[in-house]
Amino acid sequence: YHQRRLVMPFKYSVKDSVDTFTYRKILDEVIISDILDSDTYDQIYGQYRFNAGTADFNVALHSFSDDKLLVFNRNSVHLVGGAGANATVQLITNEVGCVARQSIVQVGNNILFLSDNGVYGANFQDLYNLRGNEVPLSSSINPTIQRINREVWDKSVGVYFDNRYYLAVPLDGSQVNNAILIFNFINKQWESIDTTAADDWNIANLIVAGKKSDRAVYAINTLGGLHRLDARVGASDLLSTEIPVQGQEASVAYDIPATVTTRQFTLGTMNRKRWNNFELHVQSSVDNESDLSISAELENIDAVVELGTLNELNSGTNLAIDEDVSVRGRIGNKRAYGMQVTLNNTVGRPRFRGIKVGAAEAFRSTNTAI
Repeated sequence: YHQRRLVMPFKYSVKDSVDTFTYRKILDEVIISDILDSDTYDQIYGQYRFNAGTADFNVALHSFSDDKLLVFNRNSVHLVGGAGANATVQLITNEVGCVARQSIVQVGNNILFLSDNGVYGANFQDLYNLRGNEVPLSSSINPTIQRINREVWDKSVGVYFDNRYYLAVPLDGSQVNNAILIFNFINKQWESIDTTAADDWNIANLIVAGKKSDRAVYAINTLGGLHRLDARVGASDLLSTEIPVQGQEASVAYDIPATVTTRQFTLGTMNRKRWNNFELHVQSSVDNESDLSISAELENIDAVVELGTLNELNSGTNLAIDEDVSVRGRIGNKRAYGMQVTLNNTVGRPRFRGIKVGAAEAFRSTNTAI
């Protein structure tokens, strides 16, 4: 629905007889209705074709401000400005297209969508001329993007809520959406990849609904199950894969553990380093004490180093309710090119505030090593 008109792909021509139509074998053309009249269409001034003679087709339409209509094709993006005899058609890019209609979300002047190269963010700038960003928004999680099953990734679905972009995708050969990727607009980073080992879990759709404190993102599965995301304040997330029936025993709930993995630290050089210490700042929730295990994953020389637990670094006690602490530990001068840190939640629901690691180059000589 765009500027009081209905816009749709123009795949069929209607005949004079009632309920008769013919497939036109054209997949990259749209037609626009008259104002407030979805039954009348102008095939002269209200019909637009974008990439004639190419292997392209319409995937989605998105109504923007200033009477601008975005047309997402499989291999290109176009802009229709105005309507009728004064309408203009502009090619935005033929280097990327949209693979999933429901992945398109508008956030302010940004349009987010899933493409072959990952999630792109396009913005209106320079007098509202649309330009595609050169680097995908999902470049930092590209290994995860490469795991998406391309056979069914057109079923991916995204929504925007609470300064976050939620994108449900099928990972690792799954035929259904089994993971949710979350981008945080406040810290400008992907903050979570939500998955579960439950076999019957799938995400057919994501919707934002509810009033006041009940307003949230809800995931709907193919059986009609409804899950509210980010709803629990307890020590762990829970997932039910069956719809409870009155008079029957409640369905089994799956406990979902939480894990945080940092980016790989390299200190900005290709040289080998001696990794010697780390500092972790963490806070407990208002309802539970906290504990977590800490490990470091080293690359070249490859190794996994267990760095203890929050309990051990906090004088042998769990972190008290609603308390925060900064703890320090030793890594042991392990030699490696890069290192990342993994935190595995074991007690409570701690808030991870930040981490700092210390290292020094293991070889500082300016002479060539023999």
